[in-house]
Amino acid sequence: FIAVCKAPDTGSGAKIWVSVNNGAKWSPRNSDAGGDFLSQGLHGVASDGSGNLVAVGGGWSPQITRSGDNGETWHVVTAPAGTPPLYGVGYGKGVWIAGTSSRILRSTDNGSTWSTVSMTMGASDVTFGNNRWLVADNSQNKFHWSADGTNWQDCKAHADFGGGTSFSWAHACTFYDGLFIGVTEYGNIWTSENGREFKQWKGAGGDPDCWGIEGNERGFIA
Repeated sequence: FIAVCKAPDTGSGAKIWVSVNNGAKWSPRNSDAGGDFLSQGLHGVASDGSGNLVAVGGGWSPQITRSGDNGETWHVVTAPAGTPPLYGVGYGKGVWIAGTSSRILRSTDNGSTWSTVSMTMGASDVTFGNNRWLVADNSQNKFHWSADGTNWQDCKAHADFGGGTSFSWAHACTFYDGLFIGVTEYGNIWTSENGREFKQWKGAGGDPDCWGIEGNERGFIA
């Protein structure tokens, strides 16, 4: 397991933590093996399942670091000029996607170099499934989808399900077992099989905001 946080780079407050025993014990890692450590916190991390990882973050500027050995050593990467702080990152079929509040970045070389593919959409969270990308855009109150990670379109909310016709404060998204799920404010949960059109299943006003969603063989937790 890999965990990232907003803290100093070394010692007990390190930004990157690794566990090799199912979370029972955690050990810190430096954000750059060469000593060019990240100066700001990290918000997200993703893996390709083959030893490559990318972590992103930032407080006043973008922060990216990557690992090719399951998180043992990390190397700081430069983001495209003008990129704001990064929040979400994900991997699918040789492509990495990372997002800010107003931009979406794409990488095809395990996070070594990045290009900006959208300057009008953001991505606070990123997921991939059924050959499709889905991102939660908190700043625009939308979910966006893409088949290639380069060309992005807005998702639609079905008015026939749950009464919801728009997404408000789209915080997070995930994919598991053929289903995309996004979560927003007031406890609203949205589901989609195609990653383009979503149904609202919960929307009782006053419920706590949902900030995260994960799924596995036992079900989903928001």
